[in-house]
Amino acid sequence: MKAGKTNAYDIFRSVYLFSKLVGYCPQTYKRSNKIYDLSGIAILIVLLILKFVLLWTNMDFKVFVSITNSSMMNYGIWLQVVTTLLLSIIFTFIGLQTHKYRWSLLESYQEIDEELVNVFHSNLLQEQMKKWLITMTSFGAVFLTSLVCATYYFLSTLPLSPETIFCIMLSCFISNISILTTDSQLNSNQIFILSRYNIINNVLLQLLFECPEMKKRNVIMEYNLLTQKEFQYTKYKNNFSSKNVLLRDQLEISTITKTENIWRKREDLKNQKKCMEELEKKRGRFSMPNILFDKKSYFTGYTFTKESTPAEIKRKLNQLLVLHDKLTDCVDHLNDMCGLQMQLVTLSIFVVWMSYQQEAANIANMNLLWMFIYVFTLIFNIFVGTVLVDRAKETALILHRVMCTISSTQVLEKLYQLSEMLYSRQPVLGCGLLVWDWKYISSLIGGVCMYLIILIQFYVSSKT
Repeated sequence: MKAGKTNAYDIFRSVYLFSKLVGYCPQTYKRSNKIYDLSGIAILIVLLILKFVLLWTNMDFKVFVSITNSSMMNYGIWLQVVTTLLLSIIFTFIGLQTHKYRWSLLESYQEIDEELVNVFHSNLLQEQMKKWLITMTSFGAVFLTSLVCATYYFLSTLPLSPETIFCIMLSCFISNISILTTDSQLNSNQIFILSRYNIINNVLLQLLFECPEMKKRNVIMEYNLLTQKEFQYTKYKNNFSSKNVLLRDQLEISTITKTENIWRKREDLKNQKKCMEELEKKRGRFSMPNILFDKKSYFTGYTFTKESTPAEIKRKLNQLLVLHDKLTDCVDHLNDMCGLQMQLVTLSIFVVWMSYQQEAANIANMNLLWMFIYVFTLIFNIFVGTVLVDRAKETALILHRVMCTISSTQVLEKLYQLSEMLYSRQPVLGCGLLVWDWKYISSLIGGVCMYLIILIQFYVSSKT
């Protein structure tokens, strides 16, 4: 089969440009001797100066205390603004050190995609994934702008000067857009990795030749039909002359006239156009595949068939194991690139103070709104990470199912070896001792409850 063209760099280019615009990625997109990009450094310096100026401007929280007459209002918007600005500055300096992990990820993605296309006949739908990431990043930026507008609505009801309101709004936007950038990088890489794990699982399912699940999850694209039509079309050559008669085929003795040849060419061209329209309709049905829930993958042909020899199966299984191991390395690089930042974002959940005074109701509602946004971000990241780990672990389960159906001793020995390797090295998403799974959410909920109980006790004691 002809080698396919892949470009994993093109998929993540929109995420990189967005990160560069907010001063998070001043380095070059690809690995090179020239580490930093001049325009990226200029944007970083300007935004870093702006963040320090906003941090210095917002250091005084007495304005909010005078409005609410509450000594605990340093848990209000002031602490939220200062904390997120500090996190944004920290993210900027961390971004200066994580470019090597980003380069390694993109290089690994390119190698994995090339092998999936050229060896395992996978249709990666890269253009569709690229559009999906652009849409996701744009939606995040629009949603953040809406949150800043909601912040203005809450602040406009307070006796604050327009300069103070503008300063707070700009602080919220500048600080949270850095958090949005880190979140976009994490989500885009997680979705890419889990989609490649899913392709590996579906290739392994092809060893269950008559399994209905295999036929459901492995969608074969009918590109060969168009190739046949094009071949039929090219049999009729424009080779007319006064002394030459065009042969319909070398195997046939009969000849055809020029008019009949043109008519047949038109009919074949019409058939080709009809097949192209049907193919485009079929492609349109899965132009935005829901890879978080749908386990289908798309191929131009099967890797394993009933005619595959044991030696060929063993060779392809080794290649699949290497790809699985590369994806696990990518998860480790992703933890090194985004783990600490996302752990710091969790701190923003604790920055909330529910003041029950009438004068402070709008500030309390605003803080609660931002807290819900941070909680939703954390839950979504953990959900995607859990799906990624489940897809990686599913590989071992499919191997065990294949063991029950394979009769070849050579292939069985290789399957047992692969199963032991997969069990010894499983991907884990997290930061150090903290693992991003649903257990982490339950422990976080317990911490938040204890935190609120302490704050309520301080509030009640201040009233009595």
